[in-house]
Amino acid sequence: MVSVPQKVELKFDIGEHAANYDDMAKSEHLSAIELEVRKLVDIVRDIRSQQQYLREREVSFRDISDSTNSSVMWWSFLQTIVLIGSGAWQVYQLKTIFNAKKWD
Repeated sequence: MVSVPQKVELKFDIGEHAANYDDMAKSEHLSAIELEVRKLVDIVRDIRSQQQYLREREVSFRDISDSTNSSVMWWSFLQTIVLIGSGAWQVYQLKTIFNAKKWD
């Protein structure tokens, strides 16, 4: 059995372009004003859906930003502790050296 590669194309229409309003007007016997109102309702529905999606993404990004901010804060705190400890150790070592040699 021979495998033959095949190409598949998918086309998605979303939003106001997804509905065929001419067919809808004929099948539901809509006037021009009713058809325009239907289009506007669909547009508003799409906008609200996109707005909800963006709000969910904003919450997710906010959580990630807060987590990153917390990690950076703790890392900076740890670096400060190490820096202070290193400075104190160096001062102690210098005192020990100078006291051992008794520089008079």
